[in-house]
Amino acid sequence: MAGSGKDRIKRRAERRSMREERTSRRRKQEQSVSFGGFCLRIGILFAVFFLSYFILSNCGVKVEKFEITGNRIVSDEDVISLSGISVGDDLFKTDVAASEKQITMHVMIDEVDVRVRPFHKILIQVQEKNAVAGFMDEETYFYIDENKVVVGESEKADEVLPLFSGFALPSFISIGLPLEDPLLDSDLKIAEAAKDLFEDYQMEICAVSESENLLNGIEIRLGTLGRLNEKMQVLNTLIHSMSVQKLESLEYIDISIPDEPVLQEKPVAGAEDTSAGGDQTDEKATKDPNAGKNERDTTEAE
Repeated sequence: MAGSGKDRIKRRAERRSMREERTSRRRKQEQSVSFGGFCLRIGILFAVFFLSYFILSNCGVKVEKFEITGNRIVSDEDVISLSGISVGDDLFKTDVAASEKQITMHVMIDEVDVRVRPFHKILIQVQEKNAVAGFMDEETYFYIDENKVVVGESEKADEVLPLFSGFALPSFISIGLPLEDPLLDSDLKIAEAAKDLFEDYQMEICAVSESENLLNGIEIRLGTLGRLNEKMQVLNTLIHSMSVQKLESLEYIDISIPDEPVLQEKPVAGAEDTSAGGDQTDEKATKDPNAGKNERDTTEAE
């Protein structure tokens, strides 16, 4: 009896060992199948990718259009011309590095990124140099930055940036030349205060002559540079609240005291001269025409 009990224990141990071996083999097989399936899927994906690339690169996909972003001064046409890429070129044979190098040769372009996009498109992202204003020297228009350095030139004036005048020009002007005239400092302060406020208007700034500060041909009397940002905000409010006809009828806008802006209309042809009688034709923000006179004198004396 004792011997039969030991046999049963031995058989149970053998059966348990066999079950564990089968379980271990099954797990190894499952792991092998799982890893093999993963490798197969990866291989299929790579094969599809390279096959697609081979087909696209050899079936003559052509450049059909360009998308240019970030440029304001340099035209789309100039950017495309400098890129060396043309409509009809093979899209996948485009040398974007060479195109970027050629585009940055433009004096007004600081950085550029050229990319190939699906659906036959070339994307060119441009970052221009930071020109804040321009000035004319004979027939050439020059751009300058906030440090008074000439950063570019053009055959025609920029109608968005302020036009500076009234400062001394060197005998020879070239790209990269710093301008030394201290009068430019005042021009730059006015241009900075007017930045983004008058994009639809042509602004001309002359530090040495208040009567030559013009906005679409209308004289803008600023007085001193005190409260300059406030003055520009007042001017912005006035300009955008008037009709085109009203704006064209004005001779000047006086914002030397921003709390009391004055709008002077152009004299009417044939009208009786009333200046001797002291009649006022100014439109003021106060009822008393002499209100603020002492404040104006104080402001202009600063």
